Amino acid sequence: MKHHVHIQAQSQPELIERLFRVIRHRGFLATECHFQQESNETQIKVTVSSQRSISLLINQLRKQWGVIDVQCQSISIASDSHDELRTIS
Repeated sequence: MKHHVHIQAQSQPELIERLFRVIRHRGFLATECHFQQESNETQIKVTVSSQRSISLLINQLRKQWGVIDVQCQSISIASDSHDELRTIS
C-alpha cells in the first residue's frame, strides 16, 4: 500500500537524513519526495510504500526532534482500478 506523508518541521541541516532513516528502519520504501524550506520551517511531502501498518511510521516520525506535525493520506487500489485516498490523523 502507498501513503502520502506530509511533514512540517523546524529547518535543520540533518532533518531530511533523520526522517529517511526512520522511514527505512520502519520497513518503508520512499518512492517520491518533495521538500520546501520557508524561513524557519521545512515542508516535506514523501510517498512511501510497504505492507506494514502506516501507524508504525507516523508515530515514530512524530517523536522526532523538530517535527511539528505529520499528516498522512493512504492510497489503496480499489477493485475498479481507481485510487482511493483515505486521510489518517
